[in-house]
Amino acid sequence: MKALIDGRPGDAVALDNRALAYGDGVFRTLLVIDGVALNVDDHLAALAHDAERLDLEMPPPELLRADTRVLAKGQARAVLKWLLVRRSEGRGYRPATRAATRIVLRSPAPCYEGDPWRCGVVADWSTLTLATQPRLAGVKHLNRLEQVLASRELGAGVDERLMCDHDGRVIGGTRSNLFWVTDGALRTPRLDRCGIAGTMRARIMRLARESGIDVCEIDAPRQALLDAQEAFVSNALIGVWPLRRIGTRDYPAPGALTRRLMQALRHPPLN
Repeated sequence: MKALIDGRPGDAVALDNRALAYGDGVFRTLLVIDGVALNVDDHLAALAHDAERLDLEMPPPELLRADTRVLAKGQARAVLKWLLVRRSEGRGYRPATRAATRIVLRSPAPCYEGDPWRCGVVADWSTLTLATQPRLAGVKHLNRLEQVLASRELGAGVDERLMCDHDGRVIGGTRSNLFWVTDGALRTPRLDRCGIAGTMRARIMRLARESGIDVCEIDAPRQALLDAQEAFVSNALIGVWPLRRIGTRDYPAPGALTRRLMQALRHPPLN
């Protein structure tokens, strides 16, 4: 793994780092193909939004762009992770500054067995429910313990676990946003109480509307997925994975509308 810390090569952080102590920061994950990070403008906008929600100082975009070019150069396929971590100025929860350390990490791109883009994947329901906190809803902050615990439930034959809040509303996957199709309309969970608003989620919704597809964010129980004609999950690395099964419910993978969106998205697969 390679890293830049405030633009300089580094491989360590201080022991009083607020990400380590409190998860006091935000992050975004980018896919690199042939030396170029994809959808950088979308990630910059999302990072700035999340930083504002935590009252963190957003660095000038040109600095993140420069870091990204350095670490993406020469990489056929890789993953970059941007982090903004509040600078430490003494112990205790109460922050003393808005200033943030800028960290960019590079990792190898993951490989996925089979061909999930054409064959679809299997999801099931997590036993863990998400806590609601409107102040943090949608924000990709560094405290991801709920996703860590839910991901431990992934096992043979299950590619993703879908999560609900404590009132039974569907929210999304451990590492993905969720969409489904009902009577030709695209539906996705409302994320005003919890969950992460991914850049790929926003991109898909924008493309769908531009294509004349009805798109709606809704509060929905699990039953909505049983009544759906097709479904898929998304994130910045995978683009779109059609769901061929959720629990015992089978779906066409990909369904007609899912295939249409995948073609419009033109997100390159990792295999």
